[in-house]
Parts: sequence; C-alpha cells; structure tokens
Amino acid sequence: MKLNLLKISALLCGLFFLGSCAQEAPQADNKTTLEDGPRVAVPIELEVSIDAFDAPKSLDQEARAYTGAKTPITVKDGNNKVLNDDLTPHPTEAQKILTRSRAKFIEKNPTLDAVVKIDVKPAGSATKTYIGQAKMEYSPTKDKYTFGGDIEIPQAVVTQAKESGATTTITLYAGGEYDEANKTFKLSSVMEVVSLRDLATTPIELPILYKSEPVAFKVVNGALKPDNSSSVGTLKPLGSLLLVTFRNNMQQTVTFDGINAVSNSFFGPNNQNKQAVYDIATGAFSNTVSYESPYAKSTEGGAGYTFFYKDFSSGSSSLPGGGISIASGASSDKALVFWGFHTGGSAKVSTSNKLKAITGASMEADVFTPSTSLLHVYAQNVTVGGLTPSRPNYSIAPIGGANLTPENGKAYTLNCEFYEQPRQMLGYFAKGYIYKENNATWKDYNFDGGGSNDPNVYLKKSPSAGSGYKNRGEDDRKSSADNFLLVNSKQVAETRTANGGVTTTKGQMYLPNESWLNLVGLNRPIAFVSSGNSDGRYKTLAGFSSSQYYRGQIVSAELPYKDDHTASGSFQYKGFVYADYHKDYQSLTDGQLAVAYRQLYMEPRNSSTGYQPRSKYQTIMRVMTTGKYILVENERGRDYGTFPSTLTMESLYVGKYFVGNVMTTPLYVTRGASQPFLYAEDGDNFWRNKPEVSRDRVDRALLNVPTFDYNQISEEDLLQDAGKTSFRNKTKAAPLMNHWCDAPAYVWYSKIIGQEVSVIKPVLQTASTIMDTDSRKIENRVYGFADGAKGFIWVMALRYWTAAEQEIVKGRMRTYTYQVLRPYSTKYQGNDGFRNNNN
Repeated sequence: MKLNLLKISALLCGLFFLGSCAQEAPQADNKTTLEDGPRVAVPIELEVSIDAFDAPKSLDQEARAYTGAKTPITVKDGNNKVLNDDLTPHPTEAQKILTRSRAKFIEKNPTLDAVVKIDVKPAGSATKTYIGQAKMEYSPTKDKYTFGGDIEIPQAVVTQAKESGATTTITLYAGGEYDEANKTFKLSSVMEVVSLRDLATTPIELPILYKSEPVAFKVVNGALKPDNSSSVGTLKPLGSLLLVTFRNNMQQTVTFDGINAVSNSFFGPNNQNKQAVYDIATGAFSNTVSYESPYAKSTEGGAGYTFFYKDFSSGSSSLPGGGISIASGASSDKALVFWGFHTGGSAKVSTSNKLKAITGASMEADVFTPSTSLLHVYAQNVTVGGLTPSRPNYSIAPIGGANLTPENGKAYTLNCEFYEQPRQMLGYFAKGYIYKENNATWKDYNFDGGGSNDPNVYLKKSPSAGSGYKNRGEDDRKSSADNFLLVNSKQVAETRTANGGVTTTKGQMYLPNESWLNLVGLNRPIAFVSSGNSDGRYKTLAGFSSSQYYRGQIVSAELPYKDDHTASGSFQYKGFVYADYHKDYQSLTDGQLAVAYRQLYMEPRNSSTGYQPRSKYQTIMRVMTTGKYILVENERGRDYGTFPSTLTMESLYVGKYFVGNVMTTPLYVTRGASQPFLYAEDGDNFWRNKPEVSRDRVDRALLNVPTFDYNQISEEDLLQDAGKTSFRNKTKAAPLMNHWCDAPAYVWYSKIIGQEVSVIKPVLQTASTIMDTDSRKIENRVYGFADGAKGFIWVMALRYWTAAEQEIVKGRMRTYTYQVLRPYSTKYQGNDGFRNNNN
C-alpha cells in the first residue's frame, strides 16, 4: 500500500518580478511540545513526486550524517517584461528569472535525506510533536522519491493519535544543515556572483531548505495513513531567491566594486559568517543579522533592518583587482544571487497599508507605514567616466529598490540601474531676493552665510542686519533699512511667467506660483510645533517609536519638474505626493533650534495594487528654524509672540528607487560598523559631516523680512516705492515669513497684482466682508506662517461684523500689497545657497 504524503510540482514555484504583484509573508507554525518516551515501530509510506519506490524500504536505524540537498539553479528569459518607471511592462525587454533544473536536481540528489515532523493534537490538549528522519531514494521507474517502512516514534504519540477527536499531521523537511540535537536547521549565507551567460546553461548549486505543508494522517491498524486518500502535500522552499542585475543608462561608462543592500524583509545574507537557524517546532527563524531603528521600533509598529554587501572580486570581475565596468546603454553579464527569507516583521504593500494618525484617522494622501517591506540596493565605489559622480550621489540614491515581501518558494529579480539625474528643483530658486531699485531697475539682493546652516546666522543677513529683532523688537520698531526689499503689487506683475519675467545679473527671474511654494513649504506652511489639535492637517502618526512621536501632513499637490535636465527652457507641473514631519514634543522657543523633515516628489500610489510608481525627482529635505520672541503691535495694543526667525533648507536627492519613509528608513550605510546606519534624524552626522552624503546637496536660506503693521498703509500709500523716505516711520508687522506668489484666480493676490489703485480698493472692500467662519476666507490668505509655526494658513477675515473690524481687515490687506519676492529662474542657480557664489 502506497500512501501519498508529498508531491512536488515544482521546486521553485511562481517566478515574479519585483513590484509586479503583492507578496505574502510566511506564517510561523504554532508552538508545540516535543514528545519523547518509549518508542514503537509504526509503518509509514511517503512519496514525493518526481520519485517513488518499487518496494518499501525500512528507515536506516544507525547513526548517520544528514545530507542536505543541493538545488541546481539556472537563469532564463521569463514571460514577463521588465517594468518601466510607471510599473507598466516594457514592450520588448524580457525579464531575467531564476529557475531550477529538475533533471540536474535528480542527478545531483539520487537520495534525499528528509526530516519528518509528526504533530498530534488530542482533543482539548496541547499539540505533541515527534521529529525524526527518513532517507528517500529516487526511482527512475516512477520518477519519484519515496520512503516506505517503519519509523520509530514515542508510544504516547500513537496512543494519542488513536483517541477520538485527535488530529494528526505530518510535515516533511529536506535540504539545509540539520542539527538533530536541537531539532533545528542551520542556513548558511548565500551570496553568489554569477555570469548570466554561463548560468543559462551551467547551474549553480545552492543549499536550499524545503518544507511541506502539514498533511492530515490517521492511525489505521497500527499504520499511519492519509486522512483523505487524495491528500497530498507540496514540498516548497523555505525562503526566496533574489537575482540582482545591472544596466547602465548613463551617457558614460560606469564602474563599481559591488553593492550594499538594506532591507527590513529579506534576511539571511550577511557578512558576519552567521548561520540563520530555523526551529522546526516553532517555525521561526533566529540568529539573523538585524538592527533596530531608534525611530521606528519593531515592538511599536516598525521593523528591524538587515544589511549585507557583496563585491565583484578579482576572480569574478571585469576589472583588474575587482569591480565591473558597464558601457553606456549596456547591461552587465555579471549578476548576484541571494537566498533569503522573510521573518514576518515587515508588512506587505496593499491598498490598506497606509500611514495613519494614532487616532486611526486617514491622512489626505497615502504613503507607506514605517513597517512596510523594502529592499534598497546601493552601488559601492561608483565612477562615471572615470570620476566619482555627484549626480546621482549613489552613496544615498539606491540603484535598485522595491517593496519586497518575499514569499517562500518564489524567485525575484531586481533590475538595478545607473541613470541620469535631473537637477534638484530647489536649485532653480534664486539664492537671494530681487527688488526694483527706485522703481526702475530690477536688482539682486544677495547674502552670504559663510556656508552655515544655522538659522540664527541669517537673522543678520537682511539689509538692516536684523536690527529690528534686537531687544525683542522694542528698540527699533521703525527700522527702515529693509524697506527697499519690499516689492509692491504692481511691480511684482512684471515677474509673472505670463509677462516674461525680469532679467537680473543672475538670469531670467520669475514669480513663483503655488507649485513652487509647495517646494519651499510656504503654500501649506511647514509646521515645527504641535497645534494641540489631532484633527488638523498635521496629525500625530502611528507606527513610530513612542519616544519619538511625530506629527505630519501627507499632501497630494502640484510640484514643478523638468524632464530634460540639460534644457534651459520652461518647467512642467504635475501632481505628486509630499510629506512633512516634525517631532510631536518639539517646541519653538527664543533662539532655540526646531527641525522639520520633508519627502518630496513621490508618485501617487496605484489605486488597485497599492504600489508606488518610480519618481526620478524624489528628494528629502531638512528644514530648520529658530524661535524669535518679539513685540507685536495690533489693534488690541502691545503683545509678544514667538515666530520662526529664518529658514534653512538642505535637500538631498534619493531618486526613483528609494521606496522608504524618510523618517524611519536607513539613508546611508557604513560597512563594518557595529551600527551601520545613518538616519535623517541623526543631524549633521548625516546631513553635513560626511562628504560622500552631502555631494549634490542643495541649500537655501529664506529671510524673514516683515512688511508693515496693520494700520500703517493707507489707500494713498498703495503702489508706492517702499524704500522712499516717507515710509521710514512706519512700524513693522510680526515676522511671518510672507512671500509673494502668483496665486490662483480665487485668491485676492491674483485680483490686485498689476492693477491700479482704482481696482485694488473695491477688491479689498469686497474681501473685507468675508467672516472667519466663511469657507471663502481662504481667498484672503497670504503665503507664510500664522500663529507661530503650527502649520496654519494666515488669512485675514472678520472676527466681528462691525465697520471697525472691516477697516482692520482692509488695513491688513493693504500692508500685504508690499512683500518680498524670492524668484525662481530657468537658469540653474547653483547648489550652495548658504554662500554668495555662482556654484
């Protein structure tokens, strides 16, 4: 009698390209108790498809070494195509996939050592487990491996299996390195350099561990038989294969030594000679190389990360001494093969996997949670045309990345790419301001911070050297040295794109629209401190460390971009997603630093799969300010408030293969370090102290030049030159970082820019009738900060329906017909915005 227990339809089932489908994590077995005691011989027959026995063979009783199966692996062109950046299939380029050679497997493994796990769960009792071994042999006649004969198991197992209501299952394991004493498998790190050309015909052999699904059995006349005559199992690899390939889409030849890989989902490969351990009883992996992030702990919704690297040694390289070279437009014959597994700590991509508030509330747009599975691959020691490139900066811009949640028995391919990077859009912003001198000539106002990123340094970089901020603003409320920087609403019309912009010594300059102000965080203002309201645009976020709570806003918004990085022409605009974050407990006090982090140019996620298309414009940014406690005079008298002083911005390009969250994903790795990762929150250690990180960093500083107090600009003062003598006695408004914007048609700016006083007056009259309870109040907005730095939009609307209140609103709006102008240019303005230079 032959009892079909296991059937292998494929040793590696389901070959998919990364990003083409959602992946599912393997489930750990339930906790069990290992059973021992007096033993009896129980007849059992096992069959594994591709093999079988003509006659039963008894279990070899003497002690012997367990021999793990070797799996021959080859590569071929798959049916699927390589994916484009938008995740649609390339029309002609076939995807390379790993596969197994069945004939070579049988040739290499004429016998198959197997470990048999028998689980018995009596009704109402805990599961009892017995673990033993069986040696299976290949039968050419049946084209199967089989075992038949007696297996010794504890008497208690048989007794309990016979009881009414008991359930018995058998699970089979093969391959790996079996530790009989501990009932575990040891799995060595698999990291292989291969030639794709050779691998197509000559397999490599890998020590892969296999496991069947539990199959229900019962005791019949003292023998173990399948509970259902049609019951069969499937032998399936425990873990996944990963093929990493390389192509060069840059305009010059690329060389590199190897790769660094960072993942929270693909464990096993390592450079510490660690053997991962698989516990048969628990179904869990251990002894992996893993590092805990202080910003998203695995115990609090995050996921631990692993790191491994592999170089092309001199024996497997195309360059003397190691490394490989790839010509422009070519793909490399050299590739890397890894074997790894998912420990269950990270979450797969799905439409429901999205960052939410701790209250469960959804954000305005979708980004992944901190625990989302990912794999980033970085190139080591890259040269392009013989030089170390700064664009992209491959130290922090991955050449490959995917939200990989590997499934057991699957083979994946990650196509890494060297590619041309477009310039960072922040670099097109002017380093300084422009103004119209004597209402006649447009000039640049440049300032030099000596390379410092300290916002306090830039308090003294305005024309007045910050004198209006001295002694909490009480000493010189009428400081007029900054006035000439204030551009009036008629002058600013000349800088509109529709009007051709204006020319200065730095190039052609244009008035930014809301898309450009999204880039510098003034359209929907960046927040640095909590508003105390968990239901606003900024919400306290779930999935971060409890000691590092963050608030954030996730925004779907239009941003500028330029497809051709070499072109000097106009920009394009389209919808992206960006995210802003700050520490929940952060405060803004006088002179003290506050920090916000940004992740910009993410593509909107696919609504049916949850995956995020690639964006070659993706950047991360650190924005810093300090608090300035200063006198504020208004209709209610004298008051004091704390406002952002100046802003410093540092932007780094992470590119189209970065698929993580800026707050929780490692951004830089150091080989050989006990703590190899640097994160965005690691301060200057990440952003400034490592030259290999800061290559192509783009910096900008925004000054805070206040306009006039609410009652200082009369109707007769409209459209005047703000630098003229009669304006020198006008007191200053609170420093709210306000800047001109080429606003949408519904905003009052668009109705007054370029207009005469006769048009401006009725516009303000109408605007001053909008109550602060009216949804139309957004029409009366300005582009800057409000109420400190809590992320609110400053609007001017009626608090009370009185004539006096209406005059106050009109007075405030008249003052905002004078503001500073930070333009952008079609000419790239350079990276180093903390210095007055042409870089």
